[in-house]
Amino acid sequence: MIKGHKDFLIKNVPIGDEIDVVIKLETKNNKIQRFSIVFKKKLEGYWHIIMRCDNTKIHGGDPHCHYPKRRGKERVIYLGQEGDDVEPIIQDIINKINRKHKSLVQNYQFSR
Repeated sequence: MIKGHKDFLIKNVPIGDEIDVVIKLETKNNKIQRFSIVFKKKLEGYWHIIMRCDNTKIHGGDPHCHYPKRRGKERVIYLGQEGDDVEPIIQDIINKINRKHKSLVQNYQFSR
């Protein structure tokens, strides 16, 4: 990495049959500045976003997760505030997906 330069890491992490997790990290000076984690599942032949977590400026830079519903609405849960160390938040999100991916998919499937 170049000192002071923003770097990006994008990683695709398949965790099961027709399940995909995409992780994007933006770093500066070896510290994560922005992140995005998208958990997708293929249902009935189409990819659906089950959970999307990030700390974009759109939500004031606060780390949060979006839980879309099948009919277009979504629920947003805030996980911290802008400026918080996001590394433990990211690890918690990844652990949640690993532990609860089946129930997260079921909640999405039966959402209205």
